[in-house]
Amino acid sequence: MIGKAEMTYKVRLTAKANKVYSEADPILKKKIAKCLKLLQETPKNYPQIKALKGEFAGKYRFRVGDYRVIYTVDDS
Repeated sequence: MIGKAEMTYKVRLTAKANKVYSEADPILKKKIAKCLKLLQETPKNYPQIKALKGEFAGKYRFRVGDYRVIYTVDDS
């Protein structure tokens, strides 16, 4: 059986997101790190992922506790 080639995405944080991540408590930081790792593999298909609409069309959100990771996916 031939396996499906998996594409790995690169995750880049904005300066503001990086600041929030670096200042987060250890528990939240661990949750965010897990989220970012999942986004590298499946940025569009996971239970906590939702495609956004309206003003944020073309972006996605991943829920991490009380926080939301808002991001775009570049398939090129």
